[in-house]
Amino acid sequence: MPSNPEIAKLRALLRVARVARGADRSEALPEIAAVLAEALGFGTVAINLYRPAWDDFEVVVVHGPETARTQLLGSTDARATWLELLDHPEMVAGTLFWRHDPARADHHDDDDRFHVPDLPISSDPGAWHPLDLLVAAMHDSRGDLLGILSFDEPRSGRRPDATDIELLTVAAGHLAVSVEQSDTDRRAADYRRAVQELLRVSASLVRGQSTQEVLGEVCDGIAVALGFCKVAAFLTGPDGVVRPHAATGWPVVSDVPVGGFPITAAEPLVAPEFLIEGCALLDSETAERLAPPEIPRYRSVRNGVGPLAWNSHWLIVPLRDLEGELIGAIWADDPIDRLLPSRERLQALRLFADQAVSAVESAQRLDRMREMAERDALTGLANRRALRAFLRQPFSGDLAMLACDLDHFKDVNDRLGHQAGDQVLSRFAEVLAEVARPTDLAVRLGGEEFGLLLTDVDPEVAFSVGERLRESTHSAFADLPGGLTVSIGVACAATSAHELMADADRALYAAKRSGRDRTVMSTDPVAVSTSVVSPLRRAS
Repeated sequence: MPSNPEIAKLRALLRVARVARGADRSEALPEIAAVLAEALGFGTVAINLYRPAWDDFEVVVVHGPETARTQLLGSTDARATWLELLDHPEMVAGTLFWRHDPARADHHDDDDRFHVPDLPISSDPGAWHPLDLLVAAMHDSRGDLLGILSFDEPRSGRRPDATDIELLTVAAGHLAVSVEQSDTDRRAADYRRAVQELLRVSASLVRGQSTQEVLGEVCDGIAVALGFCKVAAFLTGPDGVVRPHAATGWPVVSDVPVGGFPITAAEPLVAPEFLIEGCALLDSETAERLAPPEIPRYRSVRNGVGPLAWNSHWLIVPLRDLEGELIGAIWADDPIDRLLPSRERLQALRLFADQAVSAVESAQRLDRMREMAERDALTGLANRRALRAFLRQPFSGDLAMLACDLDHFKDVNDRLGHQAGDQVLSRFAEVLAEVARPTDLAVRLGGEEFGLLLTDVDPEVAFSVGERLRESTHSAFADLPGGLTVSIGVACAATSAHELMADADRALYAAKRSGRDRTVMSTDPVAVSTSVVSPLRRAS
């Protein structure tokens, strides 16, 4: 039958096991250290945990005298240092008891990493010496070192025997299970958060947002769900140049320090051999060797140390269309935890990128539908719907409207046929577009009636634009049998869009009534008394 001390030790071990299986790690560790100290009979217990972002061990809990807490709590030691210490011939089943012996070359008397208690020194070889070292390694289920338990000041005043060492080994095993389970729970919570964000982003796709708005949702979702301080989404423009369209982590998108390079320059960085779960993760040396000079360099801020740490890595998720063409990318940087992303995080990142591709394609289809709805099918000019939308914008300067009507266009159709008439309309649309500035709007209102809305102009300039358009029409149709002329009415300084359109209508009608092929201002006396309703006025 076991003796009373052995029963006490078994009971102590059960207490440790119960606490280790308990609450959240941040709450459980101080209680575990206290139970270890009380149940196993030690005055000081310290718990060191591995920090993968720094490849070291940090003392996170110290149960014991204030001198020990002051010296040890928060202190760190490199992983390599601990591995060297634990690679010792006196290591037994994961627990090392290092007897103080100043005659040995490997003694640690001057090592300030360890707390040296103020204890009397006994000549008894079985008595605990202040410079004795007792540590138990905590390994996870894969055999990796998770942490280290350090024990000091045994209340018995005795050095541990084989049973004590075995007990400490088992206690360290229980705590290792607790720490590993806590990490597993945290990763599961992170995954659930990622899924929730992904569902939220997916739901946003049905709201008919613009490409930029959808990409902004994706960037925000990646930052929240996967823990990156900086995320940017890039798309390729018609010129083949990659530019940022949305970002998280910068005040405005234009602050993103990467962009303005040809999409072909990014292909080497997202080659299949660098892809993990569809994401390209490269160390900085490899990335900078592969990246052409056109791609700006960026150095991460949240870097760590060691094989598991982020250290200015490049994380690029390629965005490809249905044909496999590279149309953009998502760039994630500065992870909050300073760690390289796990395979699970990369899977989630790829899912976000897939949502971005779907969103971009949907938004582009919507943009094309909007474009078609606001464009004249024959000439490609804006239509009345686009004109109404244009007039709803705020303008800082004066507006002017040129109402244009092709003279005797019915005769063109009768003499040359409707196909030739369509060609005339298309060619006049080109003449009108050439006269317009980027801030102006050229419109086909219906039939042979067109409009040109000028921004920030005075009446004299507006009249000169009308005359230039009239003369350009003469030149453009010099080869047309019978030629082609245009009548133009110009209106400025109206108090409303409706009034502007009405004034331009009256001026156009006055130009027609006065003999055609001329430009008339709405302030001309012949136009002031005119009253007419045309497609242009209906557009207002």
